[in-house]
Amino acid sequence: MKVIFCCAEDEMPGVCFISAVLKEKGHTVDLVFDPKQFDRAYIQSNRLAKYFRDFWLRENIEKIGELKPDIIGFSCTTAHYQWALTYAKEIKKRYPKIYTIFGGEHSTVVPELVIKEKCVDFVCVGEGEKAMSDLLEALERGDKTYKVGNIWAKDEKGNVIQNPLQPLIQDLDALPLYDKELFLNNLPHSYYTEPYSFTSRGCPYICSYCGVERMKKIYAGLGTFVRRNSPKRAVEQLVIFKKYGAKMILFEDDVFAMNEKWMREFAPLYKKKVGLPFCAFGHTQLLTPSMVSLLKKAGCDMLWFGIQSANEKIRREVHNRYERNDEIIRAFDLCRKAGIKTMVDHILNVPYETEESIREAFQLYNRIRPNIINSYNLLYFPKAKINEIALKAGLLTEKDIVKINQGKFENYQGGNYSDPRKNFYTRYALLICMIPLMPAWLVDRISKNERVIALFGRLPLIFIPMVKVLTNSLSGRGFLPFHILKIEIYNLSNFIKVKSRRFLNQEIFAFRKNEA
Repeated sequence: MKVIFCCAEDEMPGVCFISAVLKEKGHTVDLVFDPKQFDRAYIQSNRLAKYFRDFWLRENIEKIGELKPDIIGFSCTTAHYQWALTYAKEIKKRYPKIYTIFGGEHSTVVPELVIKEKCVDFVCVGEGEKAMSDLLEALERGDKTYKVGNIWAKDEKGNVIQNPLQPLIQDLDALPLYDKELFLNNLPHSYYTEPYSFTSRGCPYICSYCGVERMKKIYAGLGTFVRRNSPKRAVEQLVIFKKYGAKMILFEDDVFAMNEKWMREFAPLYKKKVGLPFCAFGHTQLLTPSMVSLLKKAGCDMLWFGIQSANEKIRREVHNRYERNDEIIRAFDLCRKAGIKTMVDHILNVPYETEESIREAFQLYNRIRPNIINSYNLLYFPKAKINEIALKAGLLTEKDIVKINQGKFENYQGGNYSDPRKNFYTRYALLICMIPLMPAWLVDRISKNERVIALFGRLPLIFIPMVKVLTNSLSGRGFLPFHILKIEIYNLSNFIKVKSRRFLNQEIFAFRKNEA
């Protein structure tokens, strides 16, 4: 069958994995891509976004008509859900016989809401590789019972069919290699020089704000949740990335450095066959001197850590994280001694946050001295445990919960609130990001001076991404801001090409019409 995946903004790993399976089964797979120009997390302009949104919608709907697919798939994050509905509604309006299927984390968590949409024929709950393949086989046979695991469907009377979940895929090595080529002509070359890579699925932790906590509940009793490629298979994928021109590997595993036995086999293989520097996520409770040594020998340049709060009580009772501050300090000291750079994520505006807990963050980060600190405004996602905590704390209302489930709440990092006195992001985000740029004695002084803190809180939020660019560049991770710049240049260039082609086609058509 002919399949089109309709994606926005970025490379979508789930789509690439499913595409590889479908191609192996003999299906034709194509991509329709919306770059969401001026409507992304780091660059937003309502007026420009509307123009480009309308432009790419017209272009992509026309492309779908030319390709004539049997089914169109949407892999939805919460941030992209309303965007996907706009496309699906237009597709059904123009091409009513084309099936639509929604998958991804958002659809998995609230399938009962997604399947209600008239423009949605199927919802894939959970992993999509086998489910999508089985569904295509059923469609080819003309089977309208839709008895396919993981799939929610509608019968001819509009009644919803809820099929049970299939067990989690346990042997990741049995899957075909990641289909990197699917996005080849829709993203800049930096996606190939600094490719994302995944060696595992699942996370051993259940942070309250994260999708893992919800996914573990959905898949309870259906197999081991945390699974991993063998070191040999992981390296095999990376060798192919290297052929595409990779210069730096970005491991996007929830926790890459989590199993010392696996790392002992992976490190020498990686060093021998790939030999590129890499960045990865670590966890302070899992780092040992021997693990850090293995990472360094393999070529680890930077480890990323989600600390999120310096207050142990907030981490434990709000974030559902149980690291102690002394464990965090020990882990960062190990990285510093080994020469591995570090990056920290910190979330602001969490329930029960106080001025005192922010002061603790100044003190902790001034002690561990990471190379980069990213401060974020808390985002709420459907059915996340932290939503219940925020409701009790009075930060959310029941109406907010409805909007969150519909993907209509704040979906991108921002913090553009009107009253800085009530907003920790507006007040502290810039100062927290600046800690790596300042000497320890200065951070200590500023953290005790309310007037200076207030001054930083009044500065425009545009300074925050500027500081992030600076800290990334100084740490040798300048590819991150420049990667973003390359994306915008590429998107504008692509827009100009498409616009010019349309103009030339119109001129040629008009000329031939006059000649006739």
